[in-house]
Amino acid sequence: MALRILAILTVLTLVLTSWVGKAEAVSGTTIANKAKEYADAGLTNWTYAAAHPDASRFDFRQNLVTDGSNARKSHLFVADVFEAVGVTVPHRRVMVAPVPISAWEWGYQYTSYLTISTLCWELRSYPSVGYVISDRTYVGIVTGANETTIAASAKLLSVDWGFRDGSGFGSRSSITAYWEYVC
Repeated sequence: MALRILAILTVLTLVLTSWVGKAEAVSGTTIANKAKEYADAGLTNWTYAAAHPDASRFDFRQNLVTDGSNARKSHLFVADVFEAVGVTVPHRRVMVAPVPISAWEWGYQYTSYLTISTLCWELRSYPSVGYVISDRTYVGIVTGANETTIAASAKLLSVDWGFRDGSGFGSRSSITAYWEYVC
């Protein structure tokens, strides 16, 4: 009986680990360093103008599949940074393909993608290095004191987005969620 229970627990652990992502401890500093590395290298894969295979979509007006250029890809930047450090972010299904959750989902505090489908993400009320930060339109990674690395129009930037005083785009008051990866 004890062996049967142990076998069941082992299978459950394997299933949950593969469903949630890799169950290795990844520090906020590791995440932030990877985001900064991409920005410092001048990578443009996630900029608005760039083509990206995970951003391709069917354009009903033109009746064709686009290459993902001229579309927001900040959520793909976040997903690729986490993937590079060994973490799989939650995905959702669009048509039949699984894609990383969007900036809107990162910014929604009650999203089931982060609160129910995985136990590796915790909502925080303050920013810290390595946290995912979102205003429901854009998403980035906190990479330093009052600094976030984001995918902008033409390049990756490490700026004060999410830390600015006042209101409006990039202000502290526009941010709706800070997520910490805790596994």
